[in-house]
Amino acid sequence: MGGCLSTKMDSTVRFLIHKRLTKTIESNEKEDCEKQGKWSELPSLPLETIYSFLRRKDQVNMSLVCRSWSEGYGSPSVWNTFKFDLTESQISRNTCPVMKFVHKYSSMFRHVEILSSRFHNCLVKNWSRHFVEFLKILSSKTQLTSVKFVYFANYLRSIDTPTYNNICREIVDFLASQRHLKRVEFDYCLFNFPECVEILRKLTESSRESLMHLKLQYFLRDKNKNIEQDSNTAQKLPMLADLPNLRTLDMDYSFIFQNMVSRQSTAIQTVKLVWEEPTEHLSSTINNLLKSCKKLKCLELIIYSPSSGIDVLLESWLENRPESLEEVIIEVSDVDDEYDIPDWINIRKYVSLLNKAGLKISVYLDT
Repeated sequence: MGGCLSTKMDSTVRFLIHKRLTKTIESNEKEDCEKQGKWSELPSLPLETIYSFLRRKDQVNMSLVCRSWSEGYGSPSVWNTFKFDLTESQISRNTCPVMKFVHKYSSMFRHVEILSSRFHNCLVKNWSRHFVEFLKILSSKTQLTSVKFVYFANYLRSIDTPTYNNICREIVDFLASQRHLKRVEFDYCLFNFPECVEILRKLTESSRESLMHLKLQYFLRDKNKNIEQDSNTAQKLPMLADLPNLRTLDMDYSFIFQNMVSRQSTAIQTVKLVWEEPTEHLSSTINNLLKSCKKLKCLELIIYSPSSGIDVLLESWLENRPESLEEVIIEVSDVDDEYDIPDWINIRKYVSLLNKAGLKISVYLDT
């Protein structure tokens, strides 16, 4: 009798325990689901921060999770920066899928980088068409703060003359549409001289008051051509003085640089110059630059070997110290060691003396 009662009590207890455990587990699962559900209620600021760390492809995937995340995908901070860098798959299509997003969100673009990566020659016409469409959308919908054109040299060399002229015209029209550019970069693009002048002329007209940083590295295709004979075009070349708020200039030495600095610029504070010219002109060119840029504080020179003439430049500063200049960085490229540089002993001596005189100066060898 007692054993039977005990068995009944044990089964009752087991049932009650099982029921309580089941209820607890269900409650916990419900609580976990509720907690997970709150991910969709992330405030906009942390949501936008998460988006900012993701690649564009991952941003698209994240926007498909729920409605609120999809709405966050359309926030200005997500589209503040845009890189136009098409894959061969995207280029090959008649309708580029990237353009759907450009049409929808381009009004929020503020910083754009345009890359012409290597692609098969059969895709050149398609890329040109997509690029022109992209510029036209930007011209009609967007006011950028900065724009970069990168690695156009190979592409520009591969297209025929009508296409080249059309591409240059579209770039000029795009720059004419932008009124608030602060930073413009052309890096390894290599245009012909007339197109270089027209691009700079239109940029100066449209963003004269806003432009603060200008990069023109490997901008002019044939620096050795006697372009001084093209006097009508050369007369249209703007001067640094035409850009009153320009603070930083980064370019290689060419006829364009030589003429842009021929008049005084009161604002520019930093110049980075790649020097591949005969070095006997180094001292006179740099000192003329310092006379034109009265507020220049930082000068960075990248000089390709052979590099004679550095000692002459430094010695001239010992005799007549540039007033505004605070820091100089000279990098000598394509050398095996210091013995490849004429007058290296004098250079080291002059660097030491100039540092003691208060001019922070460094000379590096890029071996």
